[in-house]
Amino acid sequence: MTFDKWVKKNIGRGIDYDGTYGVQCVDLAKHYIKNVLGITPQSIGNAIEYYNKRKTSEYLTKNFKWIDNTAEFIPKKGDLCVFTSRSGHGHISVATGKGTTSYFYSYDQNFPKAKHEPMTLVKHSYNSFLGVLRPKNQANIGAEKKKPTPTKKVAYFKLYKGKSDSLVDALEAVGAKSDFAYRKKIAQKNKIINYKGTSEQNGKLLALLTKGKLIKP
Repeated sequence: MTFDKWVKKNIGRGIDYDGTYGVQCVDLAKHYIKNVLGITPQSIGNAIEYYNKRKTSEYLTKNFKWIDNTAEFIPKKGDLCVFTSRSGHGHISVATGKGTTSYFYSYDQNFPKAKHEPMTLVKHSYNSFLGVLRPKNQANIGAEKKKPTPTKKVAYFKLYKGKSDSLVDALEAVGAKSDFAYRKKIAQKNKIINYKGTSEQNGKLLALLTKGKLIKP
């Protein structure tokens, strides 16, 4: 599942991934790791353990790169953000990628009052922020690929193979209407502005028709 689809599907939900202790911030991290990164989550402990074990856990070192917070650092989309907390348990959230060196946004659970709050978009300062675990696999984190806009098929009149110099005769020969109103629509479609049926305008349309390039209105 892509990051954006995961957010859309789960924002506002309270996720209790392991079924213990109710909705916790670590539940959100585990749900993200499984559904977006495609990794089977392992029990690390409380959120602060994602920092304490950042260099000793094979599970973390294999799948993530730890990056310390600095004065210039801004979390990227999909980063797991780790914080200290008064309780000592720490806090973990999933970065949106939006922010500055003064603040950043992430998706959090059980925050800010630790009352089992559901997944919510939160604006954070860098106070108590330790750094991030950046997923090594970024395949599902990037922006959603937009479906290409279908190209409209251009419909052309049949190729005119006759020798007449008359646009009216040529149109009728290929089975098309030839009245002035219709010829005006043809002219407009073929970028001939202010069609009045002059010999020059008709000549241009006829030239296109003899090449099979006259576009139908």
